[in-house]
Amino acid sequence: MYVGIWAVPLRDENRHSTWKNIGKAPLRRYARVAVELGQGIIQKNSFFVCPLGDLGFALLSSVGRFAAFIRGEFPVITRLIACLCLFALSPWSLAETTTVKVKIDLVDSRRSLIAVSYDGKSRQLDLAKNVAVEVDGKRTESRALIPGDDAVVTYDKERQVVTKIVVRRPGMLPAEKLADGWEDMDQRLVFLVSRLADVEASLDAIEQVIGNKDRQANLKTRDSKRADRANEDMDRKGGGPIKWSEFYGTTAEKFFYHPTDRNSSYHTVTVLSQQGSQADNKVGGGVPSSQGLPVHQRPPQFDYIYRANEKARERAISEASELRGKIDQLNARRQKLEGEQAGLWVDIAFRSVAHYDLDKKPVYRYEPLLMASDTDSRNNVAMMKATSSFMAVALSIVDDVQKDQRSTFTRIKPAIAKARETLDNVPLNLGVDVSDKLTSIGKFFALAKRLEDTAANLTESYLVAIEGDAAKDQFRKDSFRLQLQQSLIGYAQI
Repeated sequence: MYVGIWAVPLRDENRHSTWKNIGKAPLRRYARVAVELGQGIIQKNSFFVCPLGDLGFALLSSVGRFAAFIRGEFPVITRLIACLCLFALSPWSLAETTTVKVKIDLVDSRRSLIAVSYDGKSRQLDLAKNVAVEVDGKRTESRALIPGDDAVVTYDKERQVVTKIVVRRPGMLPAEKLADGWEDMDQRLVFLVSRLADVEASLDAIEQVIGNKDRQANLKTRDSKRADRANEDMDRKGGGPIKWSEFYGTTAEKFFYHPTDRNSSYHTVTVLSQQGSQADNKVGGGVPSSQGLPVHQRPPQFDYIYRANEKARERAISEASELRGKIDQLNARRQKLEGEQAGLWVDIAFRSVAHYDLDKKPVYRYEPLLMASDTDSRNNVAMMKATSSFMAVALSIVDDVQKDQRSTFTRIKPAIAKARETLDNVPLNLGVDVSDKLTSIGKFFALAKRLEDTAANLTESYLVAIEGDAAKDQFRKDSFRLQLQQSLIGYAQI
């Protein structure tokens, strides 16, 4: 919005005043004039602004005695009060802005704009260079905005830019009615899966931007090798890590789904009694292995995480587009994200165990007491000490790997192998038979052997995936990252 700017010698040597239009200036110059008048800076050749615009000046100029007022025939304080009255009667403000509730559809940090929708309309808005962004009460930058966010934007009509964006995101998971057999999901687990979905959205965007011939060649090589594999599971997953949705579903099903009863030993039955496809959908004397259409396709809070992933996708594409053509930076970004992705696999798989606080149970913290001196009692106490010590080592891995992945992954194989060797020596020395898997002690030792194998797979798949990445062998890296995923879930399940 503009107004006329007029210059006038307030009191020249001849005590005459003349009006001269010197063009137009933005409305914001009101402030300067107001300060000058308020401080009494009324000097020769000063100027003031008529808040009524050019038309107002034309009308006022036709009033014969108005020039006399300006010429100084009235005291300065009178002229100041009159000017302030003119400002008060002005229909315009110093900065004309509007505040609107919108939904953010797109964030383009490179071009400094956002796309929003409101009242059934869609529009692109430029961001001011010093735009103030606030998310959940904290100052941040525009990169933190996510498509799908509900926001309140302040728009400067004169400058035609957004000067402020305030976003409020729901802090609690939405209430959801649980289907039969499901227990409430751990909120920390859902948060970790949401982060995983966000990371994978960024990885997918980077893959789309890179799109180079080397990547396409690797894909063709992977497809040809995959065709030769007899491993049905590897073929189904395309030779690479499974997506967040299936990883979350598999983890949720194994740890939070109890179709028989809340106290059923779901993990043990599944590990030791694998069933073929013909047993799917049977809920009889045990827990079904896969149930045809898997229950884990839609675990609790799946829709909430899926929507969060959809919101993150547009932002990820925008960020990756900023690095278009910068292959080295894209590869470095991808490598960093893949490291974060692997870390989240660990956190998600082991959070399923950690939320039970198994390591805090008395059996793993205190030494059992011998209540009788007979042979069976002594053997039972010795076996309890041995099994508790083995479990303490296995659970310590769950805690350590979340603190330092690299060192824990490299030592998990020898650590579990040594713990199992110590465990196996106890029944040998006591002459106790642990080969019968129908007994509790037999099941424990069978699971201990499986845990040692899984720990070895964890260490080796982690190291081979790193080697494949260093050698730029995408197929090798993807294959063993899949093995790492499976080993993590297997270790936590056992």
